[in-house]
Amino acid sequence: MIFVRHALAGSRQDWKGDDDERPLEDAGYVQAAALAVTLAAYRPARLISSPSKRCMQTLKPYALRSGLPIAKDRLLTETGYDHARALELALSVLDEGRPAVICSHGKVLDDLIAAVCERRYHSPSLSRTMDAHLRKGAFAVLHHAGGRVITAERYIV
Repeated sequence: MIFVRHALAGSRQDWKGDDDERPLEDAGYVQAAALAVTLAAYRPARLISSPSKRCMQTLKPYALRSGLPIAKDRLLTETGYDHARALELALSVLDEGRPAVICSHGKVLDDLIAAVCERRYHSPSLSRTMDAHLRKGAFAVLHHAGGRVITAERYIV
């Protein structure tokens, strides 16, 4: 399972509209293009995203490349985040046993990654290791087998 934090977007403070409509900046589009190439190596079979514009734009290059649709889920937004329900979603995707991508926002992902590691690895040390904040455009890969997370890694695009 791959957790992606949306690529670089303009400053929240400088944006004058609905934050869900805040787009990627030029450097974010470059990150999204690089991410598409990297994701191809993992061959995800499913893409799930916060419906915010910047998250959708982050996954769009890979979606176009792979032909996969991007499923939107409000549970992955900053305002719609519900820990228990989002964890249930992530664990059900993990249980499918196929590579999948979840794209969301920093605070959501920090909590969700730590919770999945804690629940499926049963190791506070891995959970603490994965507790470091994902930068914009970065992603975490949780390798799993038999319904358990066996290793976790972080990458910066």
